[in-house]
Amino acid sequence: METSITRQEFNELLKSSEIEVFEADKVLGWLSEVLKSAGNLTLSEISAAKVEYDSLSQLTVVNDDLTKSFYYTRPTQVEERTFVETTVDGVNKSMTVKMYKDTPLNRFRGIVGIAVNDKQSLEKSVAEAVGVKKRYADGRVYQKTESGWKPVAENKKRPEKTKLNTAGRDQKKTLKERIISAVKHMSDGQIKVFLKNKDISGLRRSELEKEARKRGIMN
Repeated sequence: METSITRQEFNELLKSSEIEVFEADKVLGWLSEVLKSAGNLTLSEISAAKVEYDSLSQLTVVNDDLTKSFYYTRPTQVEERTFVETTVDGVNKSMTVKMYKDTPLNRFRGIVGIAVNDKQSLEKSVAEAVGVKKRYADGRVYQKTESGWKPVAENKKRPEKTKLNTAGRDQKKTLKERIISAVKHMSDGQIKVFLKNKDISGLRRSELEKEARKRGIMN
């Protein structure tokens, strides 16, 4: 889906840690190389390239002189997490690590929750055998296939289902609190940009609209 914004709105968008921005020429150049070498790629590699491209949304930026620049965007795939560990001396030390977020793209890759610089774990995920399954926090199960990790239906016993649903409610509550906090720290321009993006829906759009109305910037 294509979105059009002004150069000023684009500059505001670049300040956001929630969006990745790519120049259209570079994306199309990468896509061209994939198509040229398609005959030498495995089914898994072709599927990965398709999912990667499908994760992107077209963005047109109208410059101040009314010329247009073209980009692709998507929600960020990496997040920073802070861990606290206690040394043998009893001193607490915090460490911030960049990790792959729980997103559809990262689920397809099978790398959710893995540190970006943890090459060993990333290689292990790639090397896992076809048929291996992973369960995520929302209860959904993904299985590795020849064309990537894909969701599968599972028969659950009632007690397990109740437990998963309860965990899901707790997770949603935490997610809502995180979204509310993130929206409150956004500038007016960032909120306007996100509201123009039709791919943002559900809880995130609802909180964006609430904050926009509160600030009096709702169109």
